[in-house]
Amino acid sequence: MPSNLVTSISGVGPQAAERLNNLGIRTVTDLLLHMPRDYQDRTRRTLLRDVVDKECVVQGTIVEVAEHYKNQRGIHVFFEDDTGRGALRLLNYGSYQRNSFRIGSWLYVYGKPAYGNTFIHPQYRVFHEDPGEPTPEFRAVYPATAGISSARLGAWIVQSLQETAFFPKFHHDDLTLEQAVREVHRPTPSAYPDSMHAAFERVVFDEMLAFTLVQRRQRQHKDRETDPLRSVEGLEEKLLHDLGFELTGAQKRVADEVLSDLSKPVAMRRLIQGDVGSGKTVVAALAAIRAAENDTQTAIMAPTELLAEQHYQVFSEWLSPLGIEVGLLTSRMPTRQRRSQQDAITNGHAQVVVGTHALFQEKTIFKRLSLSIIDEQHRFGVHQRMQMTGKGENAHQLVLTATPIPRTLALTMFGDLAVSTIDELPPGRTPIRTTIHANEVREDVIAAVEQQLRNGQQVYWVCVAIDENEETNLSASTTTFEQLKERFRNIGVGHVNGRMKVDEKNEVMTAFRDGEVRLLVATTVIEVGIDVSNATVMVIENAERLGLAQLHQLRGRVGRGGEQSYCLLLYQTPLTGSSRERLEAMRRSTDGFELAEVDLKTRGMGQMFGNRQSGVDPFRVASLASFVERYEELGSVSESLLKENPSLADEIIGTWTPEGQGYAAS
Repeated sequence: MPSNLVTSISGVGPQAAERLNNLGIRTVTDLLLHMPRDYQDRTRRTLLRDVVDKECVVQGTIVEVAEHYKNQRGIHVFFEDDTGRGALRLLNYGSYQRNSFRIGSWLYVYGKPAYGNTFIHPQYRVFHEDPGEPTPEFRAVYPATAGISSARLGAWIVQSLQETAFFPKFHHDDLTLEQAVREVHRPTPSAYPDSMHAAFERVVFDEMLAFTLVQRRQRQHKDRETDPLRSVEGLEEKLLHDLGFELTGAQKRVADEVLSDLSKPVAMRRLIQGDVGSGKTVVAALAAIRAAENDTQTAIMAPTELLAEQHYQVFSEWLSPLGIEVGLLTSRMPTRQRRSQQDAITNGHAQVVVGTHALFQEKTIFKRLSLSIIDEQHRFGVHQRMQMTGKGENAHQLVLTATPIPRTLALTMFGDLAVSTIDELPPGRTPIRTTIHANEVREDVIAAVEQQLRNGQQVYWVCVAIDENEETNLSASTTTFEQLKERFRNIGVGHVNGRMKVDEKNEVMTAFRDGEVRLLVATTVIEVGIDVSNATVMVIENAERLGLAQLHQLRGRVGRGGEQSYCLLLYQTPLTGSSRERLEAMRRSTDGFELAEVDLKTRGMGQMFGNRQSGVDPFRVASLASFVERYEELGSVSESLLKENPSLADEIIGTWTPEGQGYAAS
């Protein structure tokens, strides 16, 4: 295949490629690893007399075509088989569609009837002769995005399945990844669902194996020699003096561990975990100062542009007075500005560089990178950590996370890293008061929010769902936004959700940070967000649907200033016993590590990580629960591969590595 980019696929232009990027799809490989969320059963035809209220395949001969039938808008196509009569109704249609419906032609319809035997906007095909029985198939349904339907994704995937020779030729459970991917996207009807489940598990295993291979390789290089970074000019002490506050005992302990690692002739691999606001950034700044004192560079990577800009502002404020040049690099910067910043990185003028995944790009070349700091590591995963390290020869690595991880998982997830914990909040921080409320008293919660807004404070209002859904009965951010915007007409109310474009989200988040928006209605996309010290209230609807780790992470968005802050958890009745226990744990504890252990105990591994609610699951297809369960098997297979076929191990890792980010073996 000449190119692995999605634009090499017929029908995928720049606009479609940008939309696919919202799904994490940049390459043909990404597209083929985009797994179905469901399947449509098209294995047999349903007679019109047997149609019930569920999706089915029907077909028959067109007997009547009418527009605006009996005062009903749209075109109505009536068709019959030997057992009854059905109707296809289109509300929006073109002349080409109208002209394709001819009396006597055959109509194939797949969909769920809206009422009786009437199908509104189903999937259909017109045949000018009897097509016979439909070809049996289970058609995949994919997670989609605005402007890209599941059907379009499916067509591109089927097209791409013609060229899959680039997948590694590695057999496991009698399948290669190529065979498994084919079966997942186009299941064999006679063997469904067993063959599909086996194939999906094979894809899952491949991703977990790639993760394990990188972990093992990291361990192999753990003790590689590098230049020690020692204190030269005393700038660390100057920063601590200029900050105007005393570090906590936990911060001092962790800072000593980090600086001690840097002074050794062995590359540091350390994870710092600590609650939001515990002071991880100060420790990272001390490490960056140490690198600058030794005439080397530091790369600081954040998962979003807003977070990168925030880090840039903080590090500039702290380090610029010390004579340390701080730069910013993001992929959405104007081309001229980005190239100028890349030149400053290459010639060494930029000593500390804050950025997003743009720091991974091949065009970003550091003069002498000795330290990489990765914030909110779960947003990147182990592959990207390794790629960042590869930007410098045996660079030290510091990984930060505000997501508390149960101690029982730390060795499994971060076996290649030493772990430091900041388990003490800075003095002066007022604990957040957490209260629990049934949805029946929602009006009282709104009244409490109104009082805070009148006092000049800012408020987050988080919803689990974006749109209304009768089946789930979840409060939706779109509806809540409209309601609260109407209620608080004289106060800036904003809305962000995961379907919005990055620029749109950034615009609203920036307005909230700057105080132009006072009440921000959001989905959980703000779990990792910006610091807004004036935000004192966090309302979370359907809190019973979220895990403790995510609830705690959301709660950490408030309480950044000196004012008393509040977290109000709204729930739908009735509550299950385990849901009540989780919400009570949130009410009584502000210790993220304690809550993580409670979450693991009350929900178990599968539930805790099954819905990507933990914030620490690094996988695209697999789950952390599966990874932990198969950890020993994965370790055995990976050790064997690294020993007997390291080039195949590279291929497996490369399959799951994002495009253009240059996997680095060192």
